[in-house]
Amino acid sequence: MRGKKSRTRLDSGTLAQSRRLSKSLYYRTGMSKNKRDYERF
Repeated sequence: MRGKKSRTRLDSGTLAQSRRLSKSLYYRTGMSKNKRDYERF
């Protein structure tokens, strides 16, 4: 449920905000591969 709430927040939030949230989320999970893709954006 928490994940779903975050998803809606990201969609409603601005691009910069969503990028920041997603970046922190990926850092928490430790997904270096995804982190690289996000750094490109």
